Amino acid sequence: MKKLSFIAALVLTSELALAQITLSVPDVNVAPGSKVIVPVSISDGEDVTAIQFALTFNTTLLSTPAEGSVLAGGALADHSVGPNLEDGKVTVVIFSGSLSSMTPGPGTVVSIVFEGAAGAALGSSTTLEPWRFRHQIRTETPSLWFPTREPSPSAIRETLPPKGRIG
Repeated sequence: MKKLSFIAALVLTSELALAQITLSVPDVNVAPGSKVIVPVSISDGEDVTAIQFALTFNTTLLSTPAEGSVLAGGALADHSVGPNLEDGKVTVVIFSGSLSSMTPGPGTVVSIVFEGAAGAALGSSTTLEPWRFRHQIRTETPSLWFPTREPSPSAIRETLPPKGRIG
């Protein structure tokens, strides 16, 4: 059986001072009129609490089913996946309400179901084009420190201006 060549040449990179995070998908083939599941992988999910990205594609060769097109991957902890399917674009938002990090190391964040167009010519190819890759790195939680002892009343009086004097 001949297949439509589906080149998913996607590499989305975001660099921070201490971390470089890459999203990628493998090259896959799909027969006209059939479905294919395309995994989107992260290079390292450690300290990543949220990701947003979009992929655009040629609608004469590919489509996405209305329901169940974006499936959560194994790299997610207690993360929610919010897909938005438009004509020729899949936008994915992944977030953790508890700010949990994804699983450390490489892993699949989502898998996207595509369908090859029934009328696509054999040997045709298309790419998934990245659009707006953003992510949130977990940082140290700010702390509020209380003094080990209460200030003495004399220390408070010394900081107040004398009565009747302003400024």
